[in-house]
Amino acid sequence: MTVCWARPAKWLQGRWRSWWSIIRLFPVAGRVAAVAMMLNLVIGVLPLGFVISTSVAIGRVAVGTSIWGGVLGAVVSLLLQAVLSPLQAAFRGACRPAGTVGCPGQDG
Repeated sequence: MTVCWARPAKWLQGRWRSWWSIIRLFPVAGRVAAVAMMLNLVIGVLPLGFVISTSVAIGRVAVGTSIWGGVLGAVVSLLLQAVLSPLQAAFRGACRPAGTVGCPGQDG
């Protein structure tokens, strides 16, 4: 059986081009936009931290060891997401061009 790597390689190449176009914007975007982009990245990764921490806790239950490290990681992930999400909304408003609040097609 042969594996066709052309499709995943093309997808990864497209993803990398997309990410690189965002990374190139950092020097010209300004501090507020750069902080907003980093905040979006952190908030996007926090659910992954929750899933991994919960999996660690469940795995420790099966082994019979202390689960509190995994539980603590899950709680910290949820709390950080709850604390950072309002900041994300504030930065979204600060990054919006003047006069666009309430425009059709934009959340406001």
